[in-house]
Amino acid sequence: PTIDGRIPNIRDNAIKTISSLAGMSIPPVVIVSGSSMASGKTSLLTELVQVLSKKGIRVSAGKLTGVACLRDMLSMRDNGAVEIASFLDAGYPSTAGLAPQVLVEIAKSVIARLAADGPDMMLLELGDGLIGDYGVIDVLVDSEIRDVVRVHAFCANDLAGAWGGFNFAQQHGLDIDLFAGPATDNLVGVEYIESEFKRPAINACKHPVRMAEIILNVLKQKALKVS
Repeated sequence: PTIDGRIPNIRDNAIKTISSLAGMSIPPVVIVSGSSMASGKTSLLTELVQVLSKKGIRVSAGKLTGVACLRDMLSMRDNGAVEIASFLDAGYPSTAGLAPQVLVEIAKSVIARLAADGPDMMLLELGDGLIGDYGVIDVLVDSEIRDVVRVHAFCANDLAGAWGGFNFAQQHGLDIDLFAGPATDNLVGVEYIESEFKRPAINACKHPVRMAEIILNVLKQKALKVS
């Protein structure tokens, strides 16, 4: 089908392209990465959105990398997000194979769009794994994005993924504040992660309220350090 004799393109109505977050008012950002696809990232954010919304916190949610899947974003809206946006809104069906500069520009455009509505908090998912061709690490290491991220949660399918994610992140100067995902399905996994990495490990589906409390406490502690 055509519109006015031209084939439609998803970029026709794309959100405004932003190359810098300088001077913008950005709320506290919680970002979630993982060891791979299907490692529990969307489940974590969906549970977190629901708990925070019930507390009266206005939360916006976004997805910065991955393959376009409206299900993930609609799930966040259904659970209480006041606004949602992703790379799809920036005019891209996928972030696979894109140049780092383009990836970072997409991420900043989504962040700026979500911040424009004045939420109390922003929750962002990085689809695919920390290591891969979808640009997760390129987004995380950008200096402006690092400056607005207050909590970095990491979802791992197993303990090998948790170990690899933690060490790969540290190699790139990044920290992980919280572990979740299938690696936390049992007590053995939780105990290993908390002993090895000295970070909280919490199963978001089993203990969503506790997870939200841990994240809010991390935000509070970091705010005290800044002040």
